[in-house]
This record gives sequence, structure tokens and C-alpha cells, in this order.
Amino acid sequence: MRVHLKALLVKSLTEVFLLDRMAKPSVWGGHLELMALSAVLSVKFCVLIETNEPIWVNMNEDEEDIQILYLAYHRSRFHYFSIKKVTSSQASAISSKSNKKK
Repeated sequence: MRVHLKALLVKSLTEVFLLDRMAKPSVWGGHLELMALSAVLSVKFCVLIETNEPIWVNMNEDEEDIQILYLAYHRSRFHYFSIKKVTSSQASAISSKSNKKK
């Protein structure tokens, strides 16, 4: 009983510490936080990394039609960037705008 109570207390304090820490604007999340967000928001993440296959984070295996949020992970900065999938017509418009600037 005493060991179980101690384990529960340590787990609770760890969760409180983690939540307090993550609530600060200067603290960044990682893969575990993506897993938690996937579960809480009922979404799945597609993490794109420049040299690897995409990493899928989906804690909602039972749901079929689920929103996909795209992130790009920059290894040298250890940072996730939110990105949006574009259609081919949007890509063409972006490309033509950037060519005009040159």
C-alpha cells in the first residue's frame, strides 16, 4: 500500500510539474506532446523531415475519417513548423509569384 501510494504521488507531482512547465510560452513540445494533442484533439499529425519518410502520430486508430495536421521538423533547429498542404493550382500561383520577384 505504501509503495503504491508513493508511486501515485510521484506520478501526480510529475504530471503537475509537466503541465505547469508546458503552459509557459517559452517551452517547446516534442513527440510525446504530439501524441497527447492527437488524442485530445482527435487529429493525426504528419511530420515531414527533410531526409526521411514522414512520421505519423495518430492516437485515434479507431477513427476512420480524421483530420490530418501537417508539420515540418527542422533537425538543425530542433523545431516543428506548422505547414498546410496546397493544391496544384495554389502551388502554381505561389511559383509564379516567386518567379516574378526574381
